[in-house]
Amino acid sequence: MKIETVPWQQLSNWQKKEILRLDVQMPFVWPLSEWDLLPDRFELFFSQLPDGAFSGFALWEYLQWEDYAHLHKIVVEEKLRRAGCGRQLLELSINHLEKNKSCRRFGLEVSAQNFAAQEFYQSSGWKKLNRVTSYYSSGEDAVRYMLER
Repeated sequence: MKIETVPWQQLSNWQKKEILRLDVQMPFVWPLSEWDLLPDRFELFFSQLPDGAFSGFALWEYLQWEDYAHLHKIVVEEKLRRAGCGRQLLELSINHLEKNKSCRRFGLEVSAQNFAAQEFYQSSGWKKLNRVTSYYSSGEDAVRYMLER
């Protein structure tokens, strides 16, 4: 799998369409206007298979003053889920942030009802911190995770 980090504004129209197509599969979709306004502190990782087909993306926010990166979104093509693509995308994006940003702490929130995602993060070494009541605009709770390297 090939991973590249590209600012949203520099993505090709095809890459943007692929990301937006996958984003609608998420429970909390960002409108195009939010993507267009992403500040420089966001790192977008775009992944492709060896044949050039889009496989997924991860969106991190890097907070330099805290030496911390926050995962806002990670989405993999449905047909590629449970085949290691998500784990590879997560690991490669973390490695990039470690190497290029000297980042050592990583965090995320996931829906308290998304047990598959929680298992995925725990099996990837993430530690469950706490439950956040009414985290999402829908009123749904989230579970907060942290990874330190």
